[in-house]
Amino acid sequence: MRARSSGGCLEWVLVAVVALVWQGIGGAEGLALGIIAAIVIVFFVGALSGASSGTTAPAARSPRSIPQDVKIAVAVRDEGLCQHCGTSTGPMQYDHVIPYSMGGDNSVENIQLLCRRCNAAKSNRYVG
Repeated sequence: MRARSSGGCLEWVLVAVVALVWQGIGGAEGLALGIIAAIVIVFFVGALSGASSGTTAPAARSPRSIPQDVKIAVAVRDEGLCQHCGTSTGPMQYDHVIPYSMGGDNSVENIQLLCRRCNAAKSNRYVG
């Protein structure tokens, strides 16, 4: 089982504070003991908080927003037309063919132009 990091910087601040306090108590030998004690505290607090929540960190995923270069490539490919009804009037929206909520990515192949009406009708369904 691996300890989960909960705060990053906060743990190292705790290490420094405990080490300095311990140094004040025990001199030079106290500094080494303080560092060891602080690291042990950070490790066990991290392990306990990870065990109590029962969760692991999710795999990193690309941001939900579609990158500008992908938007440009899709607009050029789709020629500014809705890919369901073929209209070019009204505002066009970028739509994930395989919805983001179902694991779809932000690749040019998975993005299409839809008019507002068709995109609202599709919602988060896969219409293949």
